[in-house]
Amino acid sequence: MKSFMRMIAVAALMLSAAAAFAQSYGRYEVRRDRVYFNGVEVRTADVRWFSDLGYGYAKDRNHVYLNGQILPYVDPSSFKVDRRYGPASNVFPDKNDGYVQGWYNDGYIIAGNTVLYNGYVVTGARASSFKDLGWGYAKDAYTIYYCGRSVSGVSVNNFKVLKDGYARSTYDVVYMGEKIHGAVASSFKLIADGYAKDAFSVFYCGEKIHEANVNSFKVLRGGYASDIFHAYYQGKIIR
Repeated sequence: MKSFMRMIAVAALMLSAAAAFAQSYGRYEVRRDRVYFNGVEVRTADVRWFSDLGYGYAKDRNHVYLNGQILPYVDPSSFKVDRRYGPASNVFPDKNDGYVQGWYNDGYIIAGNTVLYNGYVVTGARASSFKDLGWGYAKDAYTIYYCGRSVSGVSVNNFKVLKDGYARSTYDVVYMGEKIHGAVASSFKLIADGYAKDAFSVFYCGEKIHEANVNSFKVLRGGYASDIFHAYYQGKIIR
């Protein structure tokens, strides 16, 4: 009996989570000959050809929609959503506020010759060579992108996404799409909780900690770290 009740409780929890998940993207409804998104009529939608694709996306014969709004320049005949890649929550250390949480669709979407990120066209992106690298990063044959924006001055050669917002290429290191000036890519590695280092320097959230001793630096927990000279919290010396 206890096992059965436990199964019921787990099932109820899963249904509740699924409902919250669906609500986070809004909901399309077809009522008679009209389409609605979150109760608001989508006036341009053709109900005869309308299809809810999930994650806020939908299409009919003429248009592709995100959250009930038309996505311009997107061909509905070739547009698809891969349901294996749902939303992902990514928590990044933030130099000002501790930790911040950002939600985005886990993966750029390629529709014909157009690349989209969160419903917006990625300007200049070449769909034929475009690759989603994870953590908001992507690249085509010539350019690196972060959250749908091009990252200037960073080479695509050997570009590798690490985690916690960090990435590197042959010569460059970036944090959340911003180049870290002075970081040595060849020796750069993550430590933990937003901290990273190369052969000469320690960094927190992409900014160099000038006082840190790289050889003795250790990350503790909860944003704390130390070396033989100082203790740190979120990259700053505790005085």
